[in-house]
Amino acid sequence: MNLGRAGVLALMLTLGGRAHARPQHDPLVALAPHAEARIARRAHLARLGPARFQADGAPIDEANPQPFDLIAVVADENAQRVQIRTEMDDARVLVWVERADLATVIGRQVALLDATTGRRGAVARPGALVVTVGPGPDAAAREVTISDDEVSASGVVPATALATTYDRKSVASKPRHLLASGTIVRAEPRDDGRAIATARADVNVRAIGKAKDGWIEVEIDREMIYARGFAPAAAVTASDLLGLGGLGTMGYGMSDTDRILVPKGTCLYATPGGPVVGVTTTTRERYAQSAPDDGEPGVSRWRTVAVGTAWGITWPTVRISPRHPDRAAPGCER
Repeated sequence: MNLGRAGVLALMLTLGGRAHARPQHDPLVALAPHAEARIARRAHLARLGPARFQADGAPIDEANPQPFDLIAVVADENAQRVQIRTEMDDARVLVWVERADLATVIGRQVALLDATTGRRGAVARPGALVVTVGPGPDAAAREVTISDDEVSASGVVPATALATTYDRKSVASKPRHLLASGTIVRAEPRDDGRAIATARADVNVRAIGKAKDGWIEVEIDREMIYARGFAPAAAVTASDLLGLGGLGTMGYGMSDTDRILVPKGTCLYATPGGPVVGVTTTTRERYAQSAPDDGEPGVSRWRTVAVGTAWGITWPTVRISPRHPDRAAPGCER
């Protein structure tokens, strides 16, 4: 039996798990270049549903839910929605997403227990993606399968360990070996040993000791999953793998639309004079449209500008330079 995302969310709200509001981070802190080092809170966005610049505001996009996969910094949250940071189109932007569109994850470190024997297996760390959820041996437990990009494991966890947001914990492991994709790590060094974890791809591990009778002890020490057990010695080789990543970019064009110069470091607002929801990271021209004015008649103090996001083109607001009507004013007005 799989409870599904909606069932898990309802369960967490009923249990008073991790779906409660937390202290808000200043938008400028969340939008800073290295906010991920200062803010531990994370969410795993699994679906592009409605997104908003303000928690109680109107959606900024047309309703067209589709699968997505993004682990994002969390700036704020309430019972229904979570404010996350995204980066695309030379801008960092804060948007509120539905909690129901977040993946179910492990919210705190917990051991996976064997459903039959109750013995410990792998350890699920905060942020481990919960792939399946089923009933546990009692009402307070759930049988789950967790996974990251390269490792999966199954077992029983407390129902209260399920969450939609979590605090990221860094891991300083130094693996020196590579475990072949498809290899099962077992509790005992034999083919019928109890399964602890499975390599979904070639994964970095630390070999412990020397091989004996065709088996070697290995340690998987990853940000979201820890496991220690035995693997066939033939599946473990020396390794110096490095992980690489990058940011997405976006291109688009519009006819009969004005352009203005938007300097690097220009704050983006939800509405004229409203909360800060973004900041530009490069000086460039952007498409612009008129925005409600609150200044002198005939003097435009605000305009909306086009910013591409995973939800499509959005139109946050910028201040216009008093001396240059074709240029946004850099910095923020607090």
